Amino acid sequence: MMLIERIQHGDILSPADSVDVFVRPSPLRQERHQLRLPAGLSLAEIIEASHAVFPFSNRRRLYVSIGGHAVPADLWARVRVKPGATVNIVAVPGKDAFRAILGLVVAIGALFFAPLIAGAIGLAGSSLAVSLIGAGISLAGSMVINALFPVGPQENKVEKTKTLYSIGGGQNSAAQYGAIPVVFARHRISPPYASGAYTELRGNNQYLRQLFCLGYGPMDVSDIRIGETPISRFDDVDIEVIENHLTESPTLYTKPVFEEAVQILLDKKSGWVTRTTAADVSYISVDVSYPSGVIKTKKKDGKDEKYEVVIEAEYRLKGSSGAWSPLGTDRVFAKTRQAMRRTIGKDVPSGQYDIRLRKATSDYTGSSHYVTETCYWTALRGRRNAAVVKFDQPLTLIALRIRATGELSGTVDRLNCIVEPLIRAWDGSNWVDGQKSRNPADHFRHVLQGSANARPVSDSLIDLQSLQDWHAYCAANGFTFEYVATEQRSVYEMLTTIAAAGRGAVSLRDGRWGVVWDVEDSPIVQHFTPRNSWGFKSDRSYADLPHGFRVAFVNRDNGYLNDERVVYDDGFTAANATKFEGIDFPGITDKDLVWKHGRYHIAQLRLQRETYTLSTDFEHLVCTRGDRVRVNHDVVLWGAGAGRVKAVSSAPDTVTIDDTFAMEAGKTYSMRFRLADGSTLVRKITGADGEFDTFTWEGSGGLPAIGDLVMFGEDGLESVVLRVKSIMPQADLTAQLELVDDAPAIMAADKGAIPPFQTGIPAPIDYRAHAPTSLSIGDERVWTTTPPTSAFTLSWLPPDVGRVASYLVETAEKGSEDWLPVQAVTQSRIDLTGLEVGSYDVRIRAVFDNGEMSGWLRGTFKAAIFAAVPSDVSGFAIAVAGDLATLQWDAPDDAEAISHLQLRYSPVPSAFVTWQTASILRPAVTGTQVQVPAMQGTYLIKAVTWAGLQSENAAIVISTIDPLTSFNAVELAEQAAPFHGLKDGTYFDGTALRLDGATDVFSLSDFFVPGDFFLSTDGYRPLGYYDFSEVIDLEAIYTSRVSAQISAHGEWSSGDVFDVSDFFEREDFFGAIGGLWDVAVEVSTSDDDPGGAPHWSDWVPLVTGDVAARAYRFRARLESSQSDVTPVVAGLTVTVDMPDRVIAGDDIVVPSEGLSIPFSPAFKRLQGVSFAAQGLATGDTYEITGKTEAGFTIAFKNAAGTPVSRSLDYVAKGYGVLQ
Repeated sequence: MMLIERIQHGDILSPADSVDVFVRPSPLRQERHQLRLPAGLSLAEIIEASHAVFPFSNRRRLYVSIGGHAVPADLWARVRVKPGATVNIVAVPGKDAFRAILGLVVAIGALFFAPLIAGAIGLAGSSLAVSLIGAGISLAGSMVINALFPVGPQENKVEKTKTLYSIGGGQNSAAQYGAIPVVFARHRISPPYASGAYTELRGNNQYLRQLFCLGYGPMDVSDIRIGETPISRFDDVDIEVIENHLTESPTLYTKPVFEEAVQILLDKKSGWVTRTTAADVSYISVDVSYPSGVIKTKKKDGKDEKYEVVIEAEYRLKGSSGAWSPLGTDRVFAKTRQAMRRTIGKDVPSGQYDIRLRKATSDYTGSSHYVTETCYWTALRGRRNAAVVKFDQPLTLIALRIRATGELSGTVDRLNCIVEPLIRAWDGSNWVDGQKSRNPADHFRHVLQGSANARPVSDSLIDLQSLQDWHAYCAANGFTFEYVATEQRSVYEMLTTIAAAGRGAVSLRDGRWGVVWDVEDSPIVQHFTPRNSWGFKSDRSYADLPHGFRVAFVNRDNGYLNDERVVYDDGFTAANATKFEGIDFPGITDKDLVWKHGRYHIAQLRLQRETYTLSTDFEHLVCTRGDRVRVNHDVVLWGAGAGRVKAVSSAPDTVTIDDTFAMEAGKTYSMRFRLADGSTLVRKITGADGEFDTFTWEGSGGLPAIGDLVMFGEDGLESVVLRVKSIMPQADLTAQLELVDDAPAIMAADKGAIPPFQTGIPAPIDYRAHAPTSLSIGDERVWTTTPPTSAFTLSWLPPDVGRVASYLVETAEKGSEDWLPVQAVTQSRIDLTGLEVGSYDVRIRAVFDNGEMSGWLRGTFKAAIFAAVPSDVSGFAIAVAGDLATLQWDAPDDAEAISHLQLRYSPVPSAFVTWQTASILRPAVTGTQVQVPAMQGTYLIKAVTWAGLQSENAAIVISTIDPLTSFNAVELAEQAAPFHGLKDGTYFDGTALRLDGATDVFSLSDFFVPGDFFLSTDGYRPLGYYDFSEVIDLEAIYTSRVSAQISAHGEWSSGDVFDVSDFFEREDFFGAIGGLWDVAVEVSTSDDDPGGAPHWSDWVPLVTGDVAARAYRFRARLESSQSDVTPVVAGLTVTVDMPDRVIAGDDIVVPSEGLSIPFSPAFKRLQGVSFAAQGLATGDTYEITGKTEAGFTIAFKNAAGTPVSRSLDYVAKGYGVLQ
């Protein structure tokens, strides 16, 4: 019997049969490659062929699957692959690779959590991590935060109540050990201090020096302000911007200075006061202030005088018991009520020192004066010889030097400016350094590689292509990022914030940093069905959705103030919206962009409320966050079934599936195939009743391959498009995908007209741009007369902004800018009092209830009551009655300014007598009349103001009437050429006496340098004296009438007489200088014998009148108030007169022993005595004995020679009075 061998079954393969091979050669990268190889090859042969094109690092560590089914390595040589099958080859890590992966994970983790803001500045330093206080977020808010393309991390609500760098009106702070701010794009900031502030004195002005850190440099800095006022509007301010402190150093703040405010009263009784400097200082200084100045004022007449205060300062090493070393002595010898500040300083060896100060002069305890000498030790500072900022990354700094005024309380704490970092930016074709940019893509790269990153990454670890594409996307949509990071944050957190501003999310693909963003109609990258996935589930959030978002943002169009915009969902407006939730878009400062982002995220919240989760194998590798995928699943009725292609034929186009699908007649169905290259093929089918596994397509078209994934359902409903929200890798190269609805309507949510936005936050006000207005200055009036001061009433209108709490008023001498505060007033008016003669500037500013200050309202006025020359006296007349003359005149028109009137007298009865050549008769007279001795000669009168100014012209009256009493010139002192007396500041020029020159000609290097031989370089002395060459001695004390006669004129030595057109029109031949010179005679008297050791009285002006003295000495006082004017004295005469006197007695009884009759007072000279005896008998006689100027003795005798008593009358005549 013949045995029949069974024929083995097999497939006949044609050369066209092939298999698709997908290769992932590296376990650390997501790159995936496709090959098409002939069918029938073993897996081992396929691996070798793949390795030849895409080499594997280790061919023994591969994961191989056919149609999603893994094949063990020991079967690779035995398993051959049929046509249409799909082979996946994935390299998996080994033990060494695991170590590398672990290292990579650590490195990536470090980037995720490494601090973006590193280092420290200023006072000391390292970085400070600021803890975040979690803010409550609603369910809807959390949904937005966890959306596919979420908002950035929300700002800490607690921190928003503090001073932020980005808030207009924010304050500078000393962030010791704090993070350095990082600025993204253009922003206004109030930077922290980079070092401590300190003050210095220059003259009486105090200057403040400060250093601010703006952040990592370089930066462009502009629009520097203090508060809302441009820095240029402040007086005496210097500003210095340092873009990179590593390449240039500040010159306005060179060394760290440590200043302590002391404020200790220094007086004599308190003795030494001690304080201690900071450590390691090499320069020490102390400030002493006199808040009310230093001045001494007489209580009697209010005259101000200079006063002296001396302050001593010493130092020694801290804790030392050695001797103190002098730091310095400050001596103030002043007459001022203006605040004064002084500094004592010295370089010392580096160390820490004790400093002590004391007031060395005694405190005033007298009662005749008011003394202002209050002194305070106000500051102690030490300068350390070290760098101000120690930091190895470039910082941008601002150094400030500003004169301290009343508007600066302490330090400057509201300095702010616009800053914009200069970074590497994409210009469309290249990355260019040093550019300004608002594009989020540029700042994304800057975070990864900029100075603020403690561990900057290399270009190879950045997906630059994705950043460049995202840059174009952001530019096309107007997305910007402007932000100030003020606390320590991780790199990942900062990148997340930036990505959200461009509607993107951070990606780490193939170990490189990049961005994925919401791209409308992006390609489908993967298809999922129950055949290549498992564990499908769906979560839907049933949150009570808000009607709109209240979006908090920093509004760059409103001075970078915190603002809020309400963005409404569809169907809601301000009229019907009632539910709102707050949300932030960090880095968004444009009001329109806020609306767009708000609309976008509201749409995400509404249209992507459901999250779908499924697990899959390596097929997830082609997916990244944001990719669009198609999903078919029976759980949620997406499609009517899924399977794989089992067979394909053409003419007609027919496919066989490895499963059955049900159809109904009258409907159109479609099949979507995922082809080997990942693309999609869709073919339509006419429905028929029943379940089928073989289908014939309508028309013609592309054909799938055996093994391709198929999705089945009614036409257009065979699958849905979803977006990949997250990928969570799991064991054996599987992953769990989180998906959300594609919702293309989200992209259209922010289209259309942007509603108008009206901020509810008032724009910042530059209060200094608004000043009080309408200054009104009232008429001048007298305030005090000793000393002479004026008063004015000022009024004004308040500024047109703000609520005024008070006004500051300051005055200064016109043009000096040396402003002195007057006082603060709450009403818009003030009385300025105690003003001395002069022109004044006044400025007024408002202080608002928020502490801000307005600009200055300025004005000018002149205190002239006491500066004006009084009018000439009118109605001057004389009436003589006996020995008295009554002088009368009219009341002055400017009586308010008149202190008194002065009378002078000259014995020359002439209308040509001048004021300067007449002697003083009455130095000060008030009222409209006065009685004086009647004398022949000329009387002159002038009005004198409280400031000492005299009438321009003297009123004159001449008297030729002799008084009843005759005078006898007992002494005459005449001085004429050649003037032999003692000269002090005067000289005899050969013809007359004149003032000497003020220049020492022997001190001149060139005698011919001065332009005028007589005036030299300094002109005449302002004052000089000439002492009479003789002293008058009356040999006893007599009452005498003393008068002077002066022959003098003034000379204007710099005038040119040849320029005078009419000599007779001039007041003075040598120039109109009547009030610029004066000559007066001064007298000093003594009751002692001038030939011995007499005690002389002080020199006083000679006033025509009666003087009781024995001896007289005289001198002439020559004065000039202009350097080219001098008195020229031709002669001086002083007359000592004594009046005739008659003394009489009647019915004087003379006893028998006789009687001495005195003359009281005694005569200077007795000219005779006449007697009339009464009751005489025949033969009676009398005898006169001892007759002198002091009296006489008389005795009577009868005819027998016996003394008898009788009576008599007598008359004695002479002149002079002996005291």
